[in-house]
Amino acid sequence: SDKAIKSKTAELNKADRRIAELDRIIKRIYEDHIAEKLSDERFSKMLADYEDEQAALISNTAVLRSEVEEIRNKTASAQNFIKLAERYTDITELTAEVARTFIDRIIVHEAEMVDNPKSKGHKTRRQEIHITLNGIGEFELG
Repeated sequence: SDKAIKSKTAELNKADRRIAELDRIIKRIYEDHIAEKLSDERFSKMLADYEDEQAALISNTAVLRSEVEEIRNKTASAQNFIKLAERYTDITELTAEVARTFIDRIIVHEAEMVDNPKSKGHKTRRQEIHITLNGIGEFELG
């Protein structure tokens, strides 16, 4: 996660620098247009191109910021789970206290009959169970 954060942060910084650079470029071409160094047609085309690039970068930076935040949150959650696990290194039985400490929620879905792939024509009972652990998230059984 550290590598991903560094990589995405570097990409984000590069995009932010380019956005700022595009602001300066747009200002310069506007000044050149006012000073009649650029034709109306050329100014419009250049401005549209730079604004399109800038809009794409701004959209991409929003996504990158969200991804960095998500990675940081997952890392913090995993670290919290590890701290919890360190308190319970020698669990010999699942007590109510241990369950409350580690398990956020358990969802047991209604059982259904499905075709048994090992025996044609026979059905087997299938039941999904989703367990959400504190700090780690959900995993599925069944």
